[in-house]
Amino acid sequence: MSKVKVWKDSLSGDELCSDDYPHKEIFDGAGLEVQGKYIKKGDRDVVNLVDEFNLNEAALSKKDFMAWAKKFLVKTREQLAKDQADRVDGFKKGSTKMVKFIMGKFDECQFWTGSSYDLDGSLVVSYVKDNGKDVTFLYFLDALKAVTY
Repeated sequence: MSKVKVWKDSLSGDELCSDDYPHKEIFDGAGLEVQGKYIKKGDRDVVNLVDEFNLNEAALSKKDFMAWAKKFLVKTREQLAKDQADRVDGFKKGSTKMVKFIMGKFDECQFWTGSSYDLDGSLVVSYVKDNGKDVTFLYFLDALKAVTY
């Protein structure tokens, strides 16, 4: 039986995604880009990652997102300084690029929390790429803990 890597939010413990989905590291290793897609469930279309990981949509304004990002990035940086000091510089650089990218696409984005709906934990950001078929999810990778089952 093959093992599956599941990424959990280090703050809330919520499972947010797994390596069962096409994924790659982005933004100097500070981000994880995961490809989701629409699936048929009963008589409705749902996004597979939202369905499988019980993600909850969070309605945020730009101001709300920036306030969340400032607090979240400081907490994540402080945790990295304790646990993985060699990642702090890469995280600072990459997470800044990632926040700028999200702000540039803000009107196209949806924001998600894990199943606990903990807004102090990680937010997951999704948007539809140019092809209009697949949904791209962005995660702050340094705020996740990988668990293999």
